[in-house]
Amino acid sequence: MTSGLRAADLAFVPWADGDVERHVATGAAWLREQLGRPAVFVPQKSNYENNPALERALPGVPVVTGRTWHQADWRGGPLLVCWPTESMLGLLSQRLGGTVTAACVLEWGDAPYQRAWLAAHHATDLTAGMPLTSYDADLPSVVVVAMRHLASLVNHANGLAGHTDKGLAIETLTTLVRGGHRFDVDQLCAWALAQGFTTSETERLRDYGTKALAGHRFRDGREHFLHSESLDRWTAEANSMS
Repeated sequence: MTSGLRAADLAFVPWADGDVERHVATGAAWLREQLGRPAVFVPQKSNYENNPALERALPGVPVVTGRTWHQADWRGGPLLVCWPTESMLGLLSQRLGGTVTAACVLEWGDAPYQRAWLAAHHATDLTAGMPLTSYDADLPSVVVVAMRHLASLVNHANGLAGHTDKGLAIETLTTLVRGGHRFDVDQLCAWALAQGFTTSETERLRDYGTKALAGHRFRDGREHFLHSESLDRWTAEANSMS
């Protein structure tokens, strides 16, 4: 479910010491080496305006946000992705290999969704010159197995909002919790985003997962979407992998 962009076309600058000015300089140098018209992708326009290093390194480069993407004076090319949110990476997943011909991500902090997404796309660490090929989500193996099954069952174009897809997601999560398999919601969403779930899907997974862990009683709780032995099957599959 991940993009077809080659690892050489997707790079990142790790957060590491948190030296934003150095990160910007590294990312800007990468952007200047790429073919095509470059652009900078930020959470909000103010992130560019309030960062002198970014404005100084890339003067005159078009700046886009999730809201202004379609109105910006930029029709495609290499992209410097600065301090991404989950929704930014979700949008980037949809554009890689198409509008976005190459991308470099400047990490912000140690939010798990960033590294999970980068590993899933085999992004190259510009400071080490090596591709990131794996990310071990801090999730119980049975949760990972259950989520893989969920990923294969739903129509991702519906964003987990359709009756059946929503029911499958909620029942998967509540079945895990009732079976004693708790999980970190941030790690769950990081895993999902890395595996190609859309931004709207990860947002709903966060909502459903948080509520399931809190013991929330969902309205559709009486209707069943999974086989009664699903948890036993997930557990057996997880045990066979260990």
